[in-house]
Amino acid sequence: MQTADGRQLFSGVLNGWPGLTCLELRSLTFVSAANIYKVERLWTAGVSQAPPASVMPTAKGSVRATLRAPPWTAKGYSAEHAGFVWWFFSTRPAAPLFTHGDAMLTAMAEHAPGVHATNVHLFSHRYARGKPEGTKDRLTYHSAILLEWSHGEHCTVIELATLHGIGGRHGKSNWQEDKLSDRPRLYQALPPCMVLPFRGELAEIRCCDVPVRTLNEFKAYIAKYTGNMPPGRFVDAHFPLSSPVRLFHRSQADIARYLLNYMGRDRRYTEKVRNCQAFAADFFAFAAGKKGITVFSSFLQPLYTPRTHLFLYDPELYANPTPDMVPT
Repeated sequence: MQTADGRQLFSGVLNGWPGLTCLELRSLTFVSAANIYKVERLWTAGVSQAPPASVMPTAKGSVRATLRAPPWTAKGYSAEHAGFVWWFFSTRPAAPLFTHGDAMLTAMAEHAPGVHATNVHLFSHRYARGKPEGTKDRLTYHSAILLEWSHGEHCTVIELATLHGIGGRHGKSNWQEDKLSDRPRLYQALPPCMVLPFRGELAEIRCCDVPVRTLNEFKAYIAKYTGNMPPGRFVDAHFPLSSPVRLFHRSQADIARYLLNYMGRDRRYTEKVRNCQAFAADFFAFAAGKKGITVFSSFLQPLYTPRTHLFLYDPELYANPTPDMVPT
Protein backbone atom coordinates (compact mmCIF):
# COMPACT_ATOMS: atom_id res chain seq x y z
CA MET A 1 0.00 0.00 0.00
CA GLN A 2 1.34 3.45 -0.93
CA THR A 3 0.58 6.48 1.22
CA ALA A 4 -0.11 9.98 -0.08
CA ASP A 5 3.48 11.00 0.64
CA GLY A 6 4.90 8.06 -1.30
CA ARG A 7 5.76 5.65 1.50
CA GLN A 8 5.22 1.92 1.00
CA LEU A 9 3.38 0.22 3.87
CA PHE A 10 2.67 -3.39 4.73
CA SER A 11 -0.67 -3.49 6.58
CA GLY A 12 -1.45 -7.20 6.93
CA VAL A 13 -0.22 -9.72 9.52
CA LEU A 14 3.39 -10.65 8.79
CA ASN A 15 4.23 -14.37 9.05
CA GLY A 16 1.32 -14.96 11.40
CA TRP A 17 2.58 -12.58 14.14
CA PRO A 18 -0.31 -10.34 15.33
CA GLY A 19 2.16 -7.72 16.57
CA LEU A 20 3.67 -7.22 13.11
CA THR A 21 0.86 -5.44 11.32
CA CYS A 22 1.89 -1.97 10.19
CA LEU A 23 5.39 -1.78 8.74
CA GLU A 24 7.08 0.63 6.35
CA LEU A 25 9.24 -0.81 3.56
CA ARG A 26 12.70 0.77 3.67
CA SER A 27 14.74 -1.28 1.20
CA LEU A 28 14.93 -4.38 -0.98
CA THR A 29 18.13 -6.33 -1.64
CA PHE A 30 18.81 -9.38 -3.79
CA VAL A 31 21.33 -12.23 -3.60
CA SER A 32 21.61 -14.30 -6.76
CA ALA A 33 21.80 -18.08 -6.49
CA ALA A 34 24.68 -17.86 -8.98
CA ASN A 35 26.76 -15.63 -6.70
CA ILE A 36 25.77 -15.72 -3.03
CA TYR A 37 28.58 -13.35 -2.07
CA LYS A 38 27.21 -10.38 -4.01
CA VAL A 39 24.35 -8.34 -2.57
CA GLU A 40 22.47 -6.13 -5.02
CA ARG A 41 20.33 -3.27 -3.76
CA LEU A 42 17.07 -3.20 -5.72
CA TRP A 43 15.09 -0.44 -4.06
CA THR A 44 15.57 2.22 -1.34
CA ALA A 45 12.85 4.34 0.27
CA GLY A 46 13.15 8.02 -0.60
CA VAL A 47 15.69 7.31 -3.35
CA SER A 48 14.18 4.86 -5.83
CA GLN A 49 11.49 6.28 -8.11
CA ALA A 50 10.06 3.03 -9.46
CA PRO A 51 7.50 1.08 -7.39
CA PRO A 52 8.98 -1.89 -5.50
CA ALA A 53 7.04 -4.49 -7.49
CA SER A 54 8.64 -3.32 -10.73
CA VAL A 55 12.22 -3.99 -9.58
CA MET A 56 11.78 -7.60 -8.50
CA PRO A 57 14.38 -9.84 -10.19
CA THR A 58 13.57 -12.71 -12.51
CA ALA A 59 16.76 -14.68 -11.76
CA LYS A 60 16.87 -17.33 -9.04
CA GLY A 61 17.95 -16.10 -5.64
CA SER A 62 16.61 -14.51 -2.47
CA VAL A 63 15.12 -11.08 -1.84
CA ARG A 64 15.44 -9.40 1.55
CA ALA A 65 13.01 -6.68 2.62
CA THR A 66 13.93 -4.27 5.41
CA LEU A 67 10.84 -3.04 7.24
CA ARG A 68 10.46 -0.34 9.90
CA ALA A 69 7.91 -0.34 12.71
CA PRO A 70 5.95 2.81 13.67
CA PRO A 71 7.79 5.40 15.84
CA TRP A 72 5.70 4.59 18.93
CA THR A 73 7.29 1.11 19.12
CA ALA A 74 10.42 2.79 20.50
CA LYS A 75 8.36 3.91 23.53
CA GLY A 76 6.13 0.97 24.40
CA TYR A 77 4.18 -2.09 23.37
CA SER A 78 1.25 -0.03 22.07
CA ALA A 79 0.66 3.46 20.76
CA GLU A 80 -1.55 4.26 23.76
CA HIS A 81 0.73 3.24 26.64
CA ALA A 82 4.45 3.95 27.03
CA GLY A 83 6.87 1.69 28.86
CA PHE A 84 8.40 -1.75 28.34
CA VAL A 85 7.10 -3.23 31.57
CA TRP A 86 4.13 -5.56 31.98
CA TRP A 87 2.23 -7.04 34.92
CA PHE A 88 0.14 -10.23 34.98
CA PHE A 89 -2.37 -10.25 37.86
CA SER A 90 -2.83 -13.99 37.59
CA THR A 91 -4.29 -14.60 41.05
CA ARG A 92 -7.37 -12.36 40.84
CA PRO A 93 -10.47 -14.30 42.00
CA ALA A 94 -12.69 -13.31 39.07
CA ALA A 95 -10.30 -13.49 36.13
CA PRO A 96 -6.62 -12.77 35.50
CA LEU A 97 -5.73 -9.25 34.40
CA PHE A 98 -2.87 -8.29 32.10
CA THR A 99 -1.67 -4.71 31.81
CA HIS A 100 1.40 -2.98 30.40
CA GLY A 101 3.19 0.33 30.29
CA ASP A 102 1.70 3.31 32.09
CA ALA A 103 -1.71 1.59 32.00
CA MET A 104 -0.44 -0.41 34.99
CA LEU A 105 -0.79 2.66 37.19
CA THR A 106 -4.50 3.02 36.44
CA ALA A 107 -5.10 -0.70 36.92
CA MET A 108 -3.41 -0.66 40.32
CA ALA A 109 -5.45 2.31 41.47
CA GLU A 110 -8.59 0.30 40.66
CA HIS A 111 -7.59 -3.22 41.70
CA ALA A 112 -4.91 -2.79 44.38
CA PRO A 113 -5.61 0.38 46.38
CA GLY A 114 -3.64 0.61 49.59
CA VAL A 115 -1.40 -2.37 48.80
CA HIS A 116 2.28 -1.86 49.53
CA ALA A 117 5.44 -3.98 49.33
CA THR A 118 6.69 -5.42 52.63
CA ASN A 119 9.63 -7.74 51.89
CA VAL A 120 12.03 -8.17 48.98
CA HIS A 121 14.05 -11.27 48.11
CA LEU A 122 16.70 -11.85 45.43
CA PHE A 123 17.02 -15.38 44.06
CA SER A 124 19.02 -17.04 41.29
CA HIS A 125 18.82 -20.33 39.39
CA ARG A 126 19.96 -22.06 36.24
CA TYR A 127 17.39 -22.99 33.60
CA ALA A 128 16.45 -26.64 33.09
CA ARG A 129 17.56 -27.60 29.57
CA GLY A 130 16.08 -31.08 29.27
CA LYS A 131 19.50 -32.39 28.24
CA PRO A 132 23.00 -32.64 29.73
CA GLU A 133 24.36 -29.20 30.61
CA GLY A 134 27.32 -27.74 28.76
CA THR A 135 29.99 -25.51 30.27
CA LYS A 136 28.08 -22.30 29.49
CA ASP A 137 24.85 -23.76 30.87
CA ARG A 138 26.53 -24.50 34.21
CA LEU A 139 27.80 -20.90 34.40
CA THR A 140 24.57 -19.18 33.34
CA TYR A 141 22.29 -18.11 36.19
CA HIS A 142 19.07 -16.15 35.96
CA SER A 143 18.37 -13.71 38.81
CA ALA A 144 15.01 -12.24 39.74
CA ILE A 145 13.11 -10.55 42.56
CA LEU A 146 10.30 -11.87 44.74
CA LEU A 147 8.12 -9.21 46.40
CA GLU A 148 5.77 -9.80 49.31
CA TRP A 149 2.75 -7.53 49.76
CA SER A 150 0.82 -6.10 52.69
CA HIS A 151 -2.33 -8.06 51.81
CA GLY A 152 -0.47 -11.35 52.37
CA GLU A 153 -2.46 -13.08 49.62
CA HIS A 154 0.23 -13.64 46.98
CA CYS A 155 3.72 -12.59 45.92
CA THR A 156 5.11 -11.20 42.66
CA VAL A 157 8.13 -12.28 40.65
CA ILE A 158 9.85 -9.37 38.89
CA GLU A 159 12.56 -10.01 36.29
CA LEU A 160 14.37 -8.36 33.42
CA ALA A 161 14.60 -10.43 30.23
CA THR A 162 14.61 -10.16 26.45
CA LEU A 163 11.92 -8.02 24.81
CA HIS A 164 8.83 -9.94 23.64
CA GLY A 165 10.26 -13.15 25.08
CA ILE A 166 6.86 -14.30 26.39
CA GLY A 167 4.80 -13.33 23.33
CA GLY A 168 7.44 -14.81 21.05
CA ARG A 169 7.31 -18.12 22.96
CA HIS A 170 3.52 -18.52 23.06
CA GLY A 171 3.05 -17.23 26.61
CA LYS A 172 5.16 -19.88 28.33
CA SER A 173 6.34 -18.61 31.71
CA ASN A 174 8.10 -20.53 34.48
CA TRP A 175 5.97 -18.66 37.01
CA GLN A 176 2.68 -20.09 35.78
CA GLU A 177 1.54 -23.64 36.58
CA ASP A 178 -0.01 -24.06 33.12
CA LYS A 179 3.20 -23.26 31.25
CA LEU A 180 3.06 -26.42 29.11
CA SER A 181 -0.62 -26.20 28.13
CA ASP A 182 -1.50 -25.48 24.50
CA ARG A 183 -2.73 -21.98 25.33
CA PRO A 184 -1.47 -20.83 28.75
CA ARG A 185 -3.59 -18.23 30.52
CA LEU A 186 -0.80 -15.70 30.12
CA TYR A 187 -0.81 -16.21 26.35
CA GLN A 188 -4.59 -15.76 26.26
CA ALA A 189 -4.25 -12.51 28.20
CA LEU A 190 -1.57 -10.96 25.97
CA PRO A 191 -2.84 -8.22 23.64
CA PRO A 192 -2.10 -8.86 19.93
CA CYS A 193 0.49 -6.06 19.86
CA MET A 194 2.68 -8.13 22.19
CA VAL A 195 2.66 -11.36 20.19
CA LEU A 196 5.72 -11.04 17.95
CA PRO A 197 9.28 -12.41 17.73
CA PHE A 198 11.56 -11.70 20.67
CA ARG A 199 14.43 -9.20 20.43
CA GLY A 200 17.61 -10.51 22.00
CA GLU A 201 19.35 -7.13 22.05
CA LEU A 202 16.53 -5.29 23.86
CA ALA A 203 15.00 -5.79 27.31
CA GLU A 204 11.69 -5.67 29.12
CA ILE A 205 10.64 -6.07 32.76
CA ARG A 206 8.06 -8.77 33.53
CA CYS A 207 5.95 -8.92 36.68
CA CYS A 208 4.00 -12.10 37.39
CA ASP A 209 1.83 -12.61 40.46
CA VAL A 210 2.32 -16.09 41.90
CA PRO A 211 -0.06 -17.93 44.28
CA VAL A 212 2.35 -18.12 47.21
CA ARG A 213 2.21 -15.96 50.32
CA THR A 214 5.72 -16.24 51.75
CA LEU A 215 9.30 -16.94 50.74
CA ASN A 216 9.04 -20.47 52.13
CA GLU A 217 5.99 -21.20 49.99
CA PHE A 218 7.87 -19.86 46.97
CA LYS A 219 10.82 -22.11 47.77
CA ALA A 220 8.39 -25.03 47.77
CA TYR A 221 7.22 -24.00 44.29
CA ILE A 222 10.83 -23.89 43.08
CA ALA A 223 11.48 -27.31 44.64
CA LYS A 224 8.42 -28.74 42.89
CA TYR A 225 9.92 -27.87 39.50
CA THR A 226 13.61 -28.46 40.27
CA GLY A 227 15.43 -30.84 37.94
CA ASN A 228 17.18 -30.61 34.60
CA MET A 229 14.76 -33.00 32.90
CA PRO A 230 10.98 -32.47 32.44
CA PRO A 231 8.94 -31.41 34.31
CA GLY A 232 11.87 -29.54 35.82
CA ARG A 233 12.23 -25.80 35.21
CA PHE A 234 14.95 -24.80 37.66
CA VAL A 235 18.42 -26.05 38.56
CA ASP A 236 20.55 -25.11 41.59
CA ALA A 237 18.34 -22.36 43.02
CA HIS A 238 19.83 -19.92 45.55
CA PHE A 239 18.14 -17.35 47.81
CA PRO A 240 21.05 -15.19 48.98
CA LEU A 241 19.34 -11.90 49.92
CA SER A 242 16.20 -10.93 51.84
CA SER A 243 15.18 -7.66 53.46
CA PRO A 244 12.22 -5.51 54.46
CA VAL A 245 11.29 -2.98 51.77
CA ARG A 246 12.57 0.28 53.25
CA LEU A 247 11.28 2.67 50.60
CA PHE A 248 9.00 5.37 52.03
CA HIS A 249 6.89 5.28 48.85
CA ARG A 250 6.32 1.55 48.31
CA SER A 251 2.75 1.12 47.05
CA GLN A 252 2.20 -1.22 44.14
CA ALA A 253 1.80 1.79 41.86
CA ASP A 254 5.06 3.23 43.21
CA ILE A 255 6.85 -0.03 42.39
CA ALA A 256 5.40 0.02 38.86
CA ARG A 257 6.55 3.61 38.36
CA TYR A 258 10.10 2.77 39.49
CA LEU A 259 10.19 -0.09 36.96
CA LEU A 260 8.91 2.14 34.16
CA ASN A 261 11.59 4.71 34.99
CA TYR A 262 14.31 2.04 34.97
CA MET A 263 13.32 0.75 31.54
CA GLY A 264 12.69 4.22 30.15
CA ARG A 265 16.33 5.21 30.50
CA ASP A 266 17.92 2.10 29.00
CA ARG A 267 16.33 -0.48 26.68
CA ARG A 268 19.41 -2.66 26.13
CA TYR A 269 19.83 -6.33 26.98
CA THR A 270 23.38 -7.72 27.04
CA GLU A 271 24.68 -10.97 28.50
CA LYS A 272 27.55 -9.33 30.39
CA VAL A 273 26.31 -5.95 31.63
CA ARG A 274 22.65 -5.06 31.13
CA ASN A 275 21.08 -8.35 32.16
CA CYS A 276 18.77 -10.04 34.65
CA GLN A 277 21.44 -10.18 37.36
CA ALA A 278 22.25 -6.47 37.11
CA PHE A 279 18.56 -5.54 37.36
CA ALA A 280 17.96 -7.84 40.33
CA ALA A 281 20.96 -6.40 42.17
CA ASP A 282 19.89 -2.84 41.38
CA PHE A 283 16.30 -3.40 42.50
CA PHE A 284 17.21 -5.22 45.70
CA ALA A 285 19.71 -2.52 46.70
CA PHE A 286 17.14 0.18 45.90
CA ALA A 287 14.18 -1.43 47.69
CA ALA A 288 16.16 -2.61 50.71
CA GLY A 289 18.29 0.52 51.07
CA LYS A 290 21.48 -1.55 51.08
CA LYS A 291 25.01 -0.79 49.90
CA GLY A 292 27.49 -3.33 48.58
CA ILE A 293 24.94 -5.43 46.66
CA THR A 294 26.37 -7.06 43.54
CA VAL A 295 25.40 -9.60 40.89
CA PHE A 296 25.18 -13.31 41.68
CA SER A 297 27.83 -14.71 39.32
CA SER A 298 31.38 -13.98 40.49
CA PHE A 299 32.77 -13.66 36.95
CA LEU A 300 30.23 -10.90 36.18
CA GLN A 301 30.91 -8.92 39.35
CA PRO A 302 33.88 -6.96 37.91
CA LEU A 303 31.61 -5.78 35.08
CA TYR A 304 28.72 -4.66 37.31
CA THR A 305 28.10 -0.99 37.98
CA PRO A 306 25.14 -0.17 40.28
CA ARG A 307 22.50 1.96 38.57
CA THR A 308 19.85 2.30 41.26
CA HIS A 309 19.38 5.95 40.30
CA LEU A 310 17.48 4.86 37.18
CA PHE A 311 14.46 3.93 39.31
CA LEU A 312 13.97 7.50 40.52
CA TYR A 313 13.95 9.85 37.57
CA ASP A 314 11.40 10.56 34.87
CA PRO A 315 12.95 9.37 31.58
CA GLU A 316 10.81 11.82 29.61
CA LEU A 317 12.72 14.72 31.19
CA TYR A 318 15.98 13.57 29.61
CA ALA A 319 15.69 15.23 26.21
CA ASN A 320 19.01 14.16 24.72
CA PRO A 321 20.40 10.62 24.31
CA THR A 322 22.85 9.63 27.03
CA PRO A 323 24.99 6.53 27.58
CA ASP A 324 22.00 5.15 29.49
CA MET A 325 19.71 5.34 26.45
CA VAL A 326 19.47 3.44 23.19
CA PRO A 327 19.14 5.71 20.12
CA THR A 328 15.94 5.15 18.14
